[in-house]
Amino acid sequence: MDLRKPPPPLQSIWERKKQLGGRVSLPEIKPKVTCVAVAPDDKKIAYGNDYGRVVLLSALTGEVQWGEDQPEYGSSGPYSIVKSLAFAPDSNNIAISVYEEQTGYLLSAATGDVVQKWQHEHHVNSLAFAPDGATIATGDLKGKVTLWSAATSEKQREMQCGAGVTSVAYDPNGVRIASGDCNGKVILWSAATGAKEREMHCGKGVKSMAYERNGKTIATGDGDRKVTVWSAATGAMLREMQYGLNTWPVSVAFARSDTIACGDSRGRVTLWSVETGKKLGRLMA
Repeated sequence: MDLRKPPPPLQSIWERKKQLGGRVSLPEIKPKVTCVAVAPDDKKIAYGNDYGRVVLLSALTGEVQWGEDQPEYGSSGPYSIVKSLAFAPDSNNIAISVYEEQTGYLLSAATGDVVQKWQHEHHVNSLAFAPDGATIATGDLKGKVTLWSAATSEKQREMQCGAGVTSVAYDPNGVRIASGDCNGKVILWSAATGAKEREMHCGKGVKSMAYERNGKTIATGDGDRKVTVWSAATGAMLREMQYGLNTWPVSVAFARSDTIACGDSRGRVTLWSVETGKKLGRLMA
């Protein structure tokens, strides 16, 4: 796909998918897309790539709003990978982490200009906004979860996990922060004090993690080829869904309270029933 031209509208992509019997292939994007997020207002989509660039699209038309002609974030050129990004709850700002630079940026969603910048001690794998937008949580390669002020970029608190953090998420109420690490441990932390409240163990490393919208359950995808649903209140395992040989989950999200969408290493998106653990359907990327 030529990045100088806007991608086709989302609606037309799905219409084309129906015409081709449920499958559609899109042209390859170069540089590689490394992360993507939809704004809470459902009007904007942002993606980051492995050249240190962030591009903002209209979710309604697919038109590029900014990012194609702007300089890369970070000074390493083709090595400045945008590892993670997240919209603020009000959709007005975007937080990003540039992996090799060990740097975080808060960008204006209107212009792409840098609003705040903060320096990490290690490479950051994941970040998340608190529901009130006041704090940003980051998880790094050396096992630290760090809380930063979105207004001032000041460091507020650190929590040590012991192994490289691969995923962080706030619960919908902003009371707890969940972290997953490369050893398969999920820890729930008090957002107010940084105290460790609960641990769950997945087996091999946590690839992705997400809270359900009411905050009662957490879904994880791990290196043991499993998607697991946990009780946020007790840490008990509620459901486990197993992938086949040589396939593992790379990203998980709740589509709604009873359904989990999971992207896997073979380029597929599978919908799972939380109640039964059975597959509801599958899409090909």
